[in-house]
Amino acid sequence: MTLSRIAKQERAFPSGAEGRPGIRDERKLIGVIDPEEPHVLQQMRKDLRLRGLVLETERAYVGWVERFMRHCGSDDPRPFGEEQIRSFLTGLAAGWHCWLVQQCVWSVNTK
Repeated sequence: MTLSRIAKQERAFPSGAEGRPGIRDERKLIGVIDPEEPHVLQQMRKDLRLRGLVLETERAYVGWVERFMRHCGSDDPRPFGEEQIRSFLTGLAAGWHCWLVQQCVWSVNTK
């Protein structure tokens, strides 16, 4: 089942307390989530799917969290703070700068 179909199903429920989806309905709406994934990623996927975001958005968000978790060396990014985030973003910026330099060198050499 695609996420767009899941989002369409979710929107079909009328608003109000009586019309809210129950646990059984929620399982249908979120689809299958890999139980082997870290809990924080499972919860993130569930939240994103319940909000009706498209699959590409889910993949992008989860991908960035996975990269941050690898950077921190942990399956749970919640205990990390500003220092780890700054280190992660600095590493991204340094990698981006190296890529730009390589592109400029390539561009000059191909002319």
